[in-house]
Amino acid sequence: MKFCRKSTVVFIAFLQFFAITYSYAIEPHNFKLQGFEFTPQIKATQRYSDNFANSNISDEGSWLTTISPSFELSKNYNLNRIQFNYQITNVNYWSSQDDDYTNHKLSALTFLDLDVRHRLNISADYLNEYEERGTGYSIGFAEILKEPTASETLQSQIRYNYGAKTAQGNVELRYSFEQIKWDSLFIDELNLPQTGTDLDFTANREYKQHKIGTTFFYKTGAYTKISFSVDTSEVEYQHPRPNEELLDSTLTSAFVGVEWQGSALTTGYVRLGYSSKEFDYSLYEDTDGFRWQVGILWTPLTYSNFDFSTSKSVSEAKGQGSSIENTDYHLSWQHQWLDRIATKLTAGYSEDDYGDSERYDDNTSYSATIYYKMLRNLDISATVANSDRKSNINTVEYQENIIEFGISASF
Repeated sequence: MKFCRKSTVVFIAFLQFFAITYSYAIEPHNFKLQGFEFTPQIKATQRYSDNFANSNISDEGSWLTTISPSFELSKNYNLNRIQFNYQITNVNYWSSQDDDYTNHKLSALTFLDLDVRHRLNISADYLNEYEERGTGYSIGFAEILKEPTASETLQSQIRYNYGAKTAQGNVELRYSFEQIKWDSLFIDELNLPQTGTDLDFTANREYKQHKIGTTFFYKTGAYTKISFSVDTSEVEYQHPRPNEELLDSTLTSAFVGVEWQGSALTTGYVRLGYSSKEFDYSLYEDTDGFRWQVGILWTPLTYSNFDFSTSKSVSEAKGQGSSIENTDYHLSWQHQWLDRIATKLTAGYSEDDYGDSERYDDNTSYSATIYYKMLRNLDISATVANSDRKSNINTVEYQENIIEFGISASF
Protein backbone atom coordinates (compact mmCIF):
# COMPACT_ATOMS: atom_id res chain seq x y z
CA MET A 1 0.00 0.00 0.00
CA LYS A 2 1.39 3.41 -0.99
CA PHE A 3 -0.01 6.78 0.05
CA CYS A 4 -0.80 9.49 -2.49
CA ARG A 5 1.53 12.44 -2.00
CA LYS A 6 -1.30 14.94 -2.52
CA SER A 7 -3.26 13.50 0.39
CA THR A 8 -0.47 14.31 2.84
CA VAL A 9 1.12 17.42 1.33
CA VAL A 10 -0.39 19.88 3.83
CA PHE A 11 0.61 17.78 6.82
CA ILE A 12 4.09 17.20 5.40
CA ALA A 13 4.60 20.92 4.86
CA PHE A 14 3.85 21.53 8.54
CA LEU A 15 6.22 18.81 9.76
CA GLN A 16 8.96 18.82 7.15
CA PHE A 17 11.58 20.55 9.32
CA PHE A 18 11.25 18.18 12.23
CA ALA A 19 12.42 14.60 12.90
CA ILE A 20 12.14 12.24 15.82
CA THR A 21 14.85 9.89 16.98
CA TYR A 22 14.10 9.72 20.68
CA SER A 23 10.78 10.12 22.51
CA TYR A 24 11.52 9.09 26.08
CA ALA A 25 10.47 12.52 27.44
CA ILE A 26 6.98 12.41 25.99
CA GLU A 27 4.24 12.19 28.63
CA PRO A 28 1.24 10.97 26.60
CA HIS A 29 -2.31 11.62 27.70
CA ASN A 30 -4.76 8.72 27.97
CA PHE A 31 -8.38 8.97 26.85
CA LYS A 32 -11.13 6.76 28.22
CA LEU A 33 -12.82 4.71 25.50
CA GLN A 34 -15.43 2.11 26.40
CA GLY A 35 -13.55 1.14 29.54
CA PHE A 36 -10.16 1.10 27.77
CA GLU A 37 -7.33 3.62 27.88
CA PHE A 38 -6.68 5.05 24.41
CA THR A 39 -3.21 6.61 23.86
CA PRO A 40 -2.52 8.20 20.45
CA GLN A 41 0.90 9.50 19.39
CA ILE A 42 2.53 10.74 16.21
CA LYS A 43 6.15 10.94 15.12
CA ALA A 44 7.55 12.63 12.05
CA THR A 45 11.01 12.91 10.50
CA GLN A 46 12.53 15.04 7.82
CA ARG A 47 15.84 13.51 6.78
CA TYR A 48 18.45 14.12 4.12
CA SER A 49 20.60 11.15 3.09
CA ASP A 50 23.48 11.56 0.65
CA ASN A 51 23.38 7.83 -0.24
CA PHE A 52 19.93 6.45 0.64
CA ALA A 53 20.43 3.24 -1.38
CA ASN A 54 23.70 2.37 0.39
CA SER A 55 25.47 2.13 -2.96
CA ASN A 56 29.16 2.29 -3.81
CA ILE A 57 28.37 2.85 -7.50
CA SER A 58 26.35 6.06 -7.44
CA ASP A 59 25.73 8.17 -4.34
CA GLU A 60 22.10 9.20 -4.86
CA GLY A 61 20.88 11.75 -2.32
CA SER A 62 17.33 12.58 -1.31
CA TRP A 63 15.16 14.16 1.36
CA LEU A 64 12.88 11.64 3.06
CA THR A 65 9.69 12.54 4.90
CA THR A 66 8.42 10.00 7.42
CA ILE A 67 5.05 10.25 9.19
CA SER A 68 4.24 7.60 11.79
CA PRO A 69 1.00 7.82 13.81
CA SER A 70 0.28 5.12 16.38
CA PHE A 71 -2.12 4.26 19.16
CA GLU A 72 -2.31 1.99 22.17
CA LEU A 73 -5.52 0.53 23.55
CA SER A 74 -5.16 -1.06 26.99
CA LYS A 75 -7.16 -2.19 29.99
CA ASN A 76 -6.19 -3.52 33.42
CA TYR A 77 -8.23 -6.13 35.29
CA ASN A 78 -6.78 -6.13 38.81
CA LEU A 79 -3.29 -7.60 38.16
CA ASN A 80 -4.13 -8.66 34.61
CA ARG A 81 -3.64 -6.54 31.50
CA ILE A 82 -4.68 -6.60 27.86
CA GLN A 83 -3.12 -4.30 25.27
CA PHE A 84 -3.35 -3.58 21.53
CA ASN A 85 -0.98 -1.42 19.47
CA TYR A 86 -1.11 -0.23 15.89
CA GLN A 87 1.46 1.83 13.99
CA ILE A 88 1.52 2.97 10.38
CA THR A 89 4.70 4.45 8.90
CA ASN A 90 4.65 6.30 5.60
CA VAL A 91 7.96 7.22 3.95
CA ASN A 92 8.22 9.57 0.95
CA TYR A 93 11.44 10.05 -1.05
CA TRP A 94 11.52 13.49 -2.65
CA SER A 95 13.93 12.43 -5.42
CA SER A 96 12.65 8.90 -6.06
CA GLN A 97 8.91 8.26 -5.80
CA ASP A 98 9.44 4.59 -6.70
CA ASP A 99 11.13 4.15 -3.30
CA ASP A 100 8.07 5.37 -1.35
CA TYR A 101 6.48 2.81 0.96
CA THR A 102 4.06 2.34 3.85
CA ASN A 103 4.60 -0.08 6.74
CA HIS A 104 1.97 -1.46 9.12
CA LYS A 105 2.52 -3.05 12.53
CA LEU A 106 -0.24 -4.57 14.68
CA SER A 107 0.47 -6.04 18.11
CA ALA A 108 -1.55 -7.68 20.85
CA LEU A 109 -0.44 -8.55 24.38
CA THR A 110 -2.10 -10.08 27.39
CA PHE A 111 -0.64 -10.59 30.86
CA LEU A 112 -2.45 -12.97 33.21
CA ASP A 113 -1.60 -13.18 36.89
CA LEU A 114 -3.21 -16.56 37.56
CA ASP A 115 -2.27 -16.69 41.23
CA VAL A 116 0.72 -16.00 43.48
CA ARG A 117 2.97 -18.54 41.72
CA HIS A 118 1.64 -18.64 38.17
CA ARG A 119 1.88 -15.90 35.49
CA LEU A 120 1.29 -16.05 31.76
CA ASN A 121 2.29 -13.67 28.95
CA ILE A 122 0.89 -14.11 25.43
CA SER A 123 1.84 -11.78 22.57
CA ALA A 124 1.40 -11.65 18.80
CA ASP A 125 2.70 -9.27 16.12
CA TYR A 126 1.83 -8.80 12.47
CA LEU A 127 4.15 -6.73 10.28
CA ASN A 128 3.51 -5.68 6.71
CA GLU A 129 6.67 -3.83 5.78
CA TYR A 130 9.11 -3.00 3.00
CA GLU A 131 12.84 -3.64 2.81
CA GLU A 132 14.49 -0.50 1.44
CA ARG A 133 16.79 -0.82 -1.54
CA GLY A 134 20.39 -1.39 -0.44
CA THR A 135 19.47 -3.02 2.88
CA GLY A 136 19.00 -6.62 3.99
CA TYR A 137 18.99 -8.96 0.99
CA SER A 138 19.85 -6.18 -1.47
CA ILE A 139 23.03 -4.90 0.22
CA GLY A 140 25.36 -4.01 -2.65
CA PHE A 141 22.66 -4.60 -5.29
CA ALA A 142 20.33 -1.60 -4.91
CA GLU A 143 20.59 -0.73 -8.62
CA ILE A 144 19.05 -4.08 -9.58
CA LEU A 145 15.80 -3.29 -7.75
CA LYS A 146 13.21 -0.86 -9.11
CA GLU A 147 11.50 -0.35 -5.73
CA PRO A 148 11.49 -1.62 -2.11
CA THR A 149 10.53 -5.26 -1.56
CA ALA A 150 7.43 -6.09 0.53
CA SER A 151 7.23 -8.79 3.18
CA GLU A 152 4.83 -10.07 5.84
CA THR A 153 5.98 -11.30 9.23
CA LEU A 154 3.90 -13.11 11.84
CA GLN A 155 5.34 -13.51 15.33
CA SER A 156 3.87 -15.00 18.48
CA GLN A 157 5.20 -15.88 21.92
CA ILE A 158 3.96 -17.59 25.07
CA ARG A 159 5.84 -17.19 28.37
CA TYR A 160 4.87 -18.99 31.58
CA ASN A 161 6.50 -18.09 34.89
CA TYR A 162 6.35 -20.26 37.99
CA GLY A 163 7.23 -18.92 41.41
CA ALA A 164 6.12 -15.99 43.55
CA LYS A 165 7.66 -12.65 42.64
CA THR A 166 9.15 -12.46 46.13
CA ALA A 167 10.53 -16.02 45.99
CA GLN A 168 14.26 -16.61 45.77
CA GLY A 169 13.87 -18.83 42.70
CA ASN A 170 11.67 -18.60 39.59
CA VAL A 171 11.34 -20.65 36.42
CA GLU A 172 10.29 -19.39 32.99
CA LEU A 173 9.11 -21.61 30.13
CA ARG A 174 8.65 -20.06 26.66
CA TYR A 175 7.67 -20.87 23.12
CA SER A 176 7.81 -18.58 20.09
CA PHE A 177 6.90 -18.85 16.43
CA GLU A 178 7.93 -16.71 13.48
CA GLN A 179 6.93 -16.89 9.82
CA ILE A 180 8.24 -14.62 7.06
CA LYS A 181 6.71 -14.31 3.60
CA TRP A 182 7.86 -12.11 0.71
CA ASP A 183 6.05 -10.65 -2.27
CA SER A 184 7.10 -12.51 -5.41
CA LEU A 185 9.78 -10.78 -7.45
CA PHE A 186 10.39 -11.93 -11.03
CA ILE A 187 13.03 -10.91 -13.52
CA ASP A 188 10.76 -8.54 -15.45
CA GLU A 189 10.43 -6.51 -12.22
CA LEU A 190 14.22 -6.07 -11.98
CA ASN A 191 16.82 -4.04 -13.83
CA LEU A 192 18.28 -7.19 -15.39
CA PRO A 193 18.41 -8.57 -18.94
CA GLN A 194 15.31 -10.61 -19.79
CA THR A 195 16.32 -14.28 -19.98
CA GLY A 196 12.93 -15.95 -20.23
CA THR A 197 13.56 -17.78 -16.95
CA ASP A 198 10.45 -17.69 -14.77
CA LEU A 199 12.23 -17.53 -11.40
CA ASP A 200 10.82 -16.03 -8.20
CA PHE A 201 13.83 -14.28 -6.65
CA THR A 202 12.30 -13.96 -3.16
CA ALA A 203 10.71 -17.40 -2.67
CA ASN A 204 13.81 -18.99 -1.14
CA ARG A 205 13.90 -16.35 1.63
CA GLU A 206 10.68 -17.57 3.23
CA TYR A 207 10.94 -19.64 6.40
CA LYS A 208 9.23 -20.68 9.62
CA GLN A 209 10.95 -20.81 12.99
CA HIS A 210 9.84 -22.62 16.15
CA LYS A 211 11.74 -21.87 19.35
CA ILE A 212 11.42 -23.30 22.86
CA GLY A 213 13.43 -22.43 25.95
CA THR A 214 13.60 -22.22 29.70
CA THR A 215 15.36 -19.99 32.23
CA PHE A 216 15.95 -20.49 35.95
CA PHE A 217 16.33 -17.26 37.96
CA TYR A 218 17.88 -17.22 41.44
CA LYS A 219 18.07 -14.12 43.62
CA THR A 220 21.41 -13.68 45.34
CA GLY A 221 20.49 -10.33 46.89
CA ALA A 222 17.78 -7.72 47.01
CA TYR A 223 18.72 -6.35 43.58
CA THR A 224 20.85 -9.12 42.08
CA LYS A 225 20.00 -12.45 40.49
CA ILE A 226 21.71 -15.11 38.41
CA SER A 227 20.13 -17.05 35.57
CA PHE A 228 20.61 -20.27 33.61
CA SER A 229 19.02 -20.44 30.13
CA VAL A 230 18.69 -23.10 27.44
CA ASP A 231 17.02 -22.50 24.05
CA THR A 232 16.61 -24.48 20.85
CA SER A 233 15.03 -23.41 17.57
CA GLU A 234 14.15 -25.16 14.33
CA VAL A 235 14.28 -23.13 11.10
CA GLU A 236 12.43 -24.53 8.08
CA TYR A 237 12.77 -22.85 4.69
CA GLN A 238 9.80 -23.20 2.35
CA HIS A 239 10.74 -22.83 -1.32
CA PRO A 240 14.17 -23.87 -2.61
CA ARG A 241 15.37 -22.80 -6.03
CA PRO A 242 16.17 -25.47 -8.64
CA ASN A 243 19.35 -27.36 -7.74
CA GLU A 244 19.55 -25.54 -4.41
CA GLU A 245 19.56 -27.10 -0.94
CA LEU A 246 17.38 -25.62 1.78
CA LEU A 247 19.01 -23.74 4.67
CA ASP A 248 17.03 -25.72 7.28
CA SER A 249 18.91 -25.77 10.59
CA THR A 250 18.77 -26.28 14.34
CA LEU A 251 20.19 -23.65 16.69
CA THR A 252 20.89 -24.61 20.31
CA SER A 253 22.25 -22.23 22.92
CA ALA A 254 22.94 -22.16 26.67
CA PHE A 255 23.77 -19.13 28.81
CA VAL A 256 24.61 -18.33 32.40
CA GLY A 257 24.06 -14.76 33.46
CA VAL A 258 23.92 -12.20 36.23
CA GLU A 259 21.60 -9.19 36.42
CA TRP A 260 21.74 -6.29 38.85
CA GLN A 261 19.87 -3.05 39.41
CA GLY A 262 19.52 -0.31 41.96
CA SER A 263 23.22 -0.01 42.76
CA ALA A 264 24.73 3.44 43.32
CA LEU A 265 26.13 3.80 39.81
CA THR A 266 25.31 0.87 37.51
CA THR A 267 22.50 -1.34 36.30
CA GLY A 268 23.04 -4.14 33.83
CA TYR A 269 23.36 -7.75 32.82
CA VAL A 270 26.09 -10.13 31.65
CA ARG A 271 25.21 -13.40 29.93
CA LEU A 272 27.90 -15.78 28.73
CA GLY A 273 27.35 -19.03 26.90
CA TYR A 274 27.70 -21.27 23.90
CA SER A 275 25.60 -21.87 20.79
CA SER A 276 25.65 -24.31 17.90
CA LYS A 277 23.90 -23.95 14.53
CA GLU A 278 23.72 -27.24 12.61
CA PHE A 279 22.36 -27.47 9.06
CA ASP A 280 20.34 -30.39 7.78
CA TYR A 281 22.36 -30.32 4.56
CA SER A 282 25.77 -31.70 5.45
CA LEU A 283 27.78 -29.58 2.99
CA TYR A 284 26.75 -26.31 4.63
CA GLU A 285 29.19 -25.01 7.22
CA ASP A 286 27.94 -25.52 10.80
CA THR A 287 28.87 -22.74 13.20
CA ASP A 288 29.37 -22.92 16.96
CA GLY A 289 31.35 -21.19 19.67
CA PHE A 290 31.41 -18.80 22.59
CA ARG A 291 28.57 -16.24 22.68
CA TRP A 292 27.76 -13.30 24.93
CA GLN A 293 25.15 -10.61 25.71
CA VAL A 294 26.26 -7.66 27.85
CA GLY A 295 24.50 -4.42 28.75
CA ILE A 296 25.69 -1.88 31.34
CA LEU A 297 24.13 1.49 32.21
CA TRP A 298 26.54 3.69 34.19
CA THR A 299 25.06 6.80 35.83
CA PRO A 300 27.85 8.84 37.45
CA LEU A 301 25.46 11.80 37.75
CA THR A 302 21.68 11.92 38.05
CA TYR A 303 21.52 13.90 34.79
CA SER A 304 24.18 12.00 32.82
CA ASN A 305 24.65 8.34 31.88
CA PHE A 306 26.69 6.04 29.66
CA ASP A 307 25.09 2.98 28.04
CA PHE A 308 27.34 0.17 26.76
CA SER A 309 26.21 -3.05 25.11
CA THR A 310 27.90 -5.84 23.20
CA SER A 311 26.85 -9.22 21.84
CA LYS A 312 28.01 -12.11 19.71
CA SER A 313 25.31 -14.12 17.93
CA VAL A 314 24.40 -15.96 14.74
CA SER A 315 21.46 -15.14 12.45
CA GLU A 316 19.86 -16.26 9.20
CA ALA A 317 21.58 -15.52 5.88
CA LYS A 318 20.70 -12.40 3.89
CA GLY A 319 21.26 -13.38 0.28
CA GLN A 320 24.86 -14.56 0.61
CA GLY A 321 26.29 -17.51 2.52
CA SER A 322 24.44 -19.87 4.83
CA SER A 323 24.39 -17.79 8.04
CA ILE A 324 25.78 -14.58 9.54
CA GLU A 325 27.94 -14.54 12.67
CA ASN A 326 27.70 -11.06 14.16
CA THR A 327 29.81 -9.31 16.80
CA ASP A 328 28.41 -5.97 17.92
CA TYR A 329 29.56 -3.11 20.19
CA HIS A 330 27.51 -0.01 21.03
CA LEU A 331 28.24 2.98 23.29
CA SER A 332 26.11 6.04 23.99
CA TRP A 333 26.35 9.07 26.27
CA GLN A 334 23.22 10.94 27.26
CA HIS A 335 23.36 14.21 29.17
CA GLN A 336 20.59 16.48 30.47
CA TRP A 337 22.01 20.02 30.17
CA LEU A 338 18.85 21.88 31.21
CA ASP A 339 15.32 20.87 32.17
CA ARG A 340 14.25 21.03 28.52
CA ILE A 341 17.50 20.31 26.65
CA ALA A 342 19.40 17.01 26.39
CA THR A 343 21.96 15.50 24.02
CA LYS A 344 22.92 11.98 23.03
CA LEU A 345 26.13 10.80 21.36
CA THR A 346 26.37 7.25 20.01
CA ALA A 347 29.05 5.09 18.43
CA GLY A 348 28.69 1.58 17.07
CA TYR A 349 30.92 -1.07 15.54
CA SER A 350 30.03 -4.54 14.28
CA GLU A 351 31.57 -7.41 12.32
CA ASP A 352 29.58 -9.73 10.04
CA ASP A 353 31.13 -13.05 9.05
CA TYR A 354 29.14 -14.88 6.34
CA GLY A 355 29.28 -18.69 6.58
CA ASP A 356 29.97 -20.63 3.35
CA SER A 357 31.15 -17.35 1.81
CA GLU A 358 34.35 -15.34 1.72
CA ARG A 359 32.44 -12.17 2.63
CA TYR A 360 33.43 -10.34 5.83
CA ASP A 361 32.07 -6.87 6.71
CA ASP A 362 33.14 -4.19 9.19
CA ASN A 363 30.39 -1.68 10.04
CA THR A 364 30.80 1.61 11.93
CA SER A 365 28.22 4.25 12.85
CA TYR A 366 28.21 7.58 14.69
CA SER A 367 25.43 9.98 15.59
CA ALA A 368 24.82 13.13 17.63
CA THR A 369 21.35 14.28 18.65
CA ILE A 370 19.98 17.26 20.55
CA TYR A 371 16.51 17.09 22.09
CA TYR A 372 14.26 19.95 23.16
CA LYS A 373 11.20 19.30 25.29
CA MET A 374 8.91 22.08 24.10
CA LEU A 375 5.82 20.92 26.01
CA ARG A 376 4.77 17.98 28.16
CA ASN A 377 3.54 16.22 25.04
CA LEU A 378 5.82 17.72 22.38
CA ASP A 379 9.52 16.96 21.73
CA ILE A 380 11.69 18.17 18.87
CA SER A 381 15.16 16.98 17.89
CA ALA A 382 18.01 17.35 15.42
CA THR A 383 20.50 14.63 14.44
CA VAL A 384 23.62 14.20 12.35
CA ALA A 385 24.82 10.65 11.63
CA ASN A 386 27.35 8.71 9.61
CA SER A 387 27.51 5.00 8.73
CA ASP A 388 30.24 3.14 6.87
CA ARG A 389 30.66 -0.45 5.69
CA LYS A 390 34.03 -1.92 4.74
CA SER A 391 34.18 -5.39 3.20
CA ASN A 392 36.45 -7.76 1.33
CA ILE A 393 33.76 -7.65 -1.40
CA ASN A 394 33.86 -4.17 -2.91
CA THR A 395 30.29 -4.17 -4.22
CA VAL A 396 28.77 -4.13 -0.70
CA GLU A 397 30.88 -1.24 0.64
CA TYR A 398 29.21 2.13 1.16
CA GLN A 399 29.21 5.33 3.18
CA GLU A 400 26.18 7.43 4.17
CA ASN A 401 25.77 10.80 5.89
CA ILE A 402 22.44 11.87 7.36
CA ILE A 403 20.93 15.10 8.66
CA GLU A 404 17.59 14.71 10.40
CA PHE A 405 15.08 17.01 12.09
CA GLY A 406 11.90 16.00 13.77
CA ILE A 407 8.96 16.08 16.11
CA SER A 408 7.17 13.67 18.44
CA ALA A 409 3.77 14.54 19.87
CA SER A 410 0.94 13.06 21.89
CA PHE A 411 -2.48 14.45 22.65
